[in-house]
Amino acid sequence: MNPNQKLIILFLFYWLNCPLGLTQVQTSFTNPVEVCVGETFSITNTSQNTTTQFWNFCGIDLNNPLEGFSINDPEFSSPVFMDIVEDGNEYQGFLTNNNGELIQMNFGNSLLNIPQSNSLGSLNALSTQTEAIQIINDQGNWRGFILGGLISVSGEFFLRLDFGNSLNNTPTVTNLGNADNLSYPHDIYIFKENDQWFGWTVNRLSSTLTRLSFGNSLENIPLSVNIGNLGNMNSPSGFHPIFQDGNWFIFVANQHNNSLTRLDFGSQLSNIPTGQNLGDLGMLQGPRDVLITDVCGNFVGIVANKYNNSLSFLNFGSDLMSTPTAIDLGNIGNLDFPHSFSKPFRVDNDIYFFIVNVDNNSLSRMKVAGCNNASTNSSDLFSPPGISYNKPGTYIIQLITDIGLPTQDAYCNTVYVQPGPQLDFGNDTTICYGTTLTLSSEDSNTIWQNEFEGNSFEVTETGLYFAEQSYQQCISRDSIFVTYEDCDNCISFPNTFTPDGDNTNDIFQAVVDCPYDVKNYDLIIFNRWGQNVFKSKDILEGWDGKHNNKNASSDVYVWSVSYTYFNGHEVLTKKTSGDLTLIR
Repeated sequence: MNPNQKLIILFLFYWLNCPLGLTQVQTSFTNPVEVCVGETFSITNTSQNTTTQFWNFCGIDLNNPLEGFSINDPEFSSPVFMDIVEDGNEYQGFLTNNNGELIQMNFGNSLLNIPQSNSLGSLNALSTQTEAIQIINDQGNWRGFILGGLISVSGEFFLRLDFGNSLNNTPTVTNLGNADNLSYPHDIYIFKENDQWFGWTVNRLSSTLTRLSFGNSLENIPLSVNIGNLGNMNSPSGFHPIFQDGNWFIFVANQHNNSLTRLDFGSQLSNIPTGQNLGDLGMLQGPRDVLITDVCGNFVGIVANKYNNSLSFLNFGSDLMSTPTAIDLGNIGNLDFPHSFSKPFRVDNDIYFFIVNVDNNSLSRMKVAGCNNASTNSSDLFSPPGISYNKPGTYIIQLITDIGLPTQDAYCNTVYVQPGPQLDFGNDTTICYGTTLTLSSEDSNTIWQNEFEGNSFEVTETGLYFAEQSYQQCISRDSIFVTYEDCDNCISFPNTFTPDGDNTNDIFQAVVDCPYDVKNYDLIIFNRWGQNVFKSKDILEGWDGKHNNKNASSDVYVWSVSYTYFNGHEVLTKKTSGDLTLIR
């Protein structure tokens, strides 16, 4: 089996700019435990105090592999980190080149478009070893934060970019100084908690963790504290925060000892954490970044590995305190020193994220296809429409409320779709007189249209035939209309012809499919007033559209033909008629 096939879908990632602990929002709903294939059922939303909702009815498909698509751009030069946001009706991306450039990418109305890139240069502030970037909308004002630098080259730096009310504005740059003992800082995560702004970054050179405290405004110069090395970090690069049952965690990718570190913050992400190293899990090869998500109580993740240009899949089960199992997914999407992940995003029923590749100056856009078995894949209504599934199985229904707000919450339920009985007679059909059509069912308790009970029914005449069978609580019905016709007519005619002299369809004549020679052939054509406009006793002779040596007008005409032939057993006499349309 291709290792891709073992990927459990990364259902839906939500990277919050404003995480909080417990809220007063209550998210819940009820739905039937079991339904049948094709059965439409209702979901009752019992949530309270929510402002927005997003329903996902069909986002998990355990058989879908991860797909990759490579994007190259001349503006990319050793790209390292990327953030994506929506500004008005446009999607924007901001990417840092390690040589000290900021690249702005305009995706237009979809992140699936190939972006138009524009280099903003160094902004007179960036230098080599530029690393992480995060873009935040704070009450209508866009701000960006970039850090990086090596003391042995040009020194570490921490910058704030102020775009105002649009990311299309040229930003003003504020140097926030060298926070406490920054040492080649890499990833960054800034968040709001209890009306106070905080941030975390990891120092790659010293393998330490630094907390940033902005107070009540991102306009403040942050206070910074270097927490030191927790959980045996070793050249940490990327990390990912995640919340479980009132507890915050950050997972850190350590390149030099091929491991993950789990940082436990307790109920608030601003707390000083404890750390534990989870080891290499048997699969990590120079890990640079990690993504982890909650798939309705089951935690899964993915790691980007530098040394073998591969991805590793992580499965924590239901508890982030467990040690995950790891699976190698290989190189997907032309990875070449995969450095970091973007935020994941959703388009219709599919999940995407970008991977930044340093050595081939590219982005790998990764896709995990959702299932397409629901009548409606998603909804933003408080009371969603009726839902049905076209294939049996167990489906997870998820409701996420107040997305992107401090009160964001989620709730999941499952529904089992029973396979139901199989009853399929195919399409309506036409058969010859004297032929018997047998309709079949696998169930001997099938009830037919005439109340007959059995697993088959013989059709001998034209009509509508239908049946019904049940399996547990599911009922299957199907019908077919059968038309009988005389199949011994072995001469037919087209229903239109165009005698315009172009040597295509200029003659109206018989199409013969008789097994033996036709005798006593007699064709007559009449106009709408009953006048005979053409007649022939030669089956090879057709009408050229003339009457009395003049072009007959465009109109509908009636034809009648009689003939005899020997079918090998007896002489048959046939007579049939029809209409034709002359088009000029």
